Amino acid sequence: MSNTSDIYAYRFPEDDFYTSIFNDKSINAKVFTDIKTLLDKSIKENDVIFIYFTAFEDNIVDLLDILKRKHKKNPIVAIGERYSQEYLEGIFEHHYFTYLNIPCSREKIIETLLNAKNKDTFHKPDIDLEAELNNAQKKLIVLNNVAIALTTQKNIGHLLNFILTKTRHLLKADAGSLYLKEGEKNLRFVFTQNISTNWSGEKDILLEINDKSISGFTAKTGHTLNILDVYFVPPTFPFSFNQDFDKSTGYRTKSMITAPMYNKNGEIVGVIQLMNKRRDYEGCKKGIKLKEENIIPFNNEDVDLLNNFASQAAVALENAKLLYDLRRTFEGFVKASIVAIESKDPCTHGHSERVAELTVALAKKINDIREGTFAKLRFNEKELLQLRYASLLHDFGKVSVSDEVLTKSKKLYPYELENLIARYKFIKKSIETDYYKNCYDYISKNGYDKFLSVKQEMENNFNKQINEIENAINTLVKSNEPTVLEEDSSNKISELAKSEYTDGDGNKTAYLTERESKALSVKRGSLTEQERLEIESHVKYSYDYLSKIPWGKDLARVPEIAYAHHEKLNGKGYPKHSVEKDIPIESQMMGIADIFDALTAQDRPYKPALPLKKALDILSKEAENNALNKELVDIFEKYEVYKCLEEKN
Repeated sequence: MSNTSDIYAYRFPEDDFYTSIFNDKSINAKVFTDIKTLLDKSIKENDVIFIYFTAFEDNIVDLLDILKRKHKKNPIVAIGERYSQEYLEGIFEHHYFTYLNIPCSREKIIETLLNAKNKDTFHKPDIDLEAELNNAQKKLIVLNNVAIALTTQKNIGHLLNFILTKTRHLLKADAGSLYLKEGEKNLRFVFTQNISTNWSGEKDILLEINDKSISGFTAKTGHTLNILDVYFVPPTFPFSFNQDFDKSTGYRTKSMITAPMYNKNGEIVGVIQLMNKRRDYEGCKKGIKLKEENIIPFNNEDVDLLNNFASQAAVALENAKLLYDLRRTFEGFVKASIVAIESKDPCTHGHSERVAELTVALAKKINDIREGTFAKLRFNEKELLQLRYASLLHDFGKVSVSDEVLTKSKKLYPYELENLIARYKFIKKSIETDYYKNCYDYISKNGYDKFLSVKQEMENNFNKQINEIENAINTLVKSNEPTVLEEDSSNKISELAKSEYTDGDGNKTAYLTERESKALSVKRGSLTEQERLEIESHVKYSYDYLSKIPWGKDLARVPEIAYAHHEKLNGKGYPKHSVEKDIPIESQMMGIADIFDALTAQDRPYKPALPLKKALDILSKEAENNALNKELVDIFEKYEVYKCLEEKN
């Protein structure tokens, strides 16, 4: 290999000043106009690359990448108008490098180029292969750890924060922004961080994907951009930097690196943008203004690192979004299930969601308890979600209960009451018909004068019968209400059930059918024993249905929790008549929420909503009877857990 070295000049103005330098016998520079031309040249390791920086700035990343891939560390001399030797040394750290500021004399330029041929430059690379290897290994370990951490983040908001935080830390950036692609035409600005201004948070700004903005250009072209100073974007680029934030805050954005986020299918799903690499990153503090002298450009290793990380982050983000979409789909299924339940029983509209709100609020309050039985009981986010789903779907089995039983608000079904009233009207009409027939027959047989002597007695007997029928139907209509059955009414129902009306022709009509007698004799509420058992069967149907859903590890106990919400600590609940030790604590909590909402619901046509104090008194009474967990009821009342419904409304 020849020890002589050549000088390659790039993108210089075509004027006499530079032409005289290139034609100087001691220089004899070879001029090239693009990267491809440079590649076509057989550049040797010791050849000097001379750059007119103002024109070449947009190709710095490409040049350094080419030299890196060719394992060449050629001396580089740059001349320009805006930067300094100190500012640029970072991106040329592996090269002998000198930066000359314009204006600069012809003699100074020639002297610097000749010195560069001898590798005598202002910046000399500190080539320590062992140190570089150790540094590379450290970065690899960090990247590996970050990659593992990325797979554990499921919450999209947390993941966005994590991605931006780790990216900034890896590249020692003061600030950063994250954009996600929406469709083919838009980017959404979703997250931003800034150490100097002590700001970190979500954004929601929709941007058009075009080449007018830096992020839009990267999203459109897929090019990673490494800009030395965004206030002086090279004229070859179509975009410009929006300085509005800087002007309003006094911040100075300078160095910037912007990379596309590619998913596993090679599609751009977002853009990561970092601003102002800091030479003082390790010692920087939040809220302290960044001094411009501490800003340095991002180098070629930063470009590689960001591209690598952006791809990993994109895959993690897509996985999180997939999980989010699956959860949304599942939430849709849960809501559709609730709609199905409530369409069967419109009177309980909102009941499932209110029970879920109350149960989860009680669980969160228990998380704050530091003494007593529940001092060590804690529910994490996954367990709270599990509890919420179990509460939302606790009545799912009601879809298998007949509509008329589920919506039954009185002891008799409407059509049964109509038939009963119609029958009593018929009996009244029959009594009236028999009365007039008896009067006619008496007159025909005994004469009108004799009839007058018995008329009052016959009329009194008629009125008595009519009054008895009217009193009977009034008692039956009153007994049809789902309130506590009075003893007198109960006796009257028993009497009527054993009696019949016989008309003048000997036709018999029952005052009450067996079905009517059984329904109206219910001591409290509106359901017969058979109907009550049918309603209670909904918990078994709920369990059967919910057990068929592949809930996964985190939600595996949803069927079990929903199944036991009607159990009582004293064994008098259903369906299994379990006692306290066999009833999950989550089910005990849900049972309290379920009863409270049933007592206070405003939309039950068969009963008025109870005042808050009365409802809480009933819960306390149930706790005293060992039906409900007393400590849970006390927490529910003491910390006013029920107010979560007011807050939601």
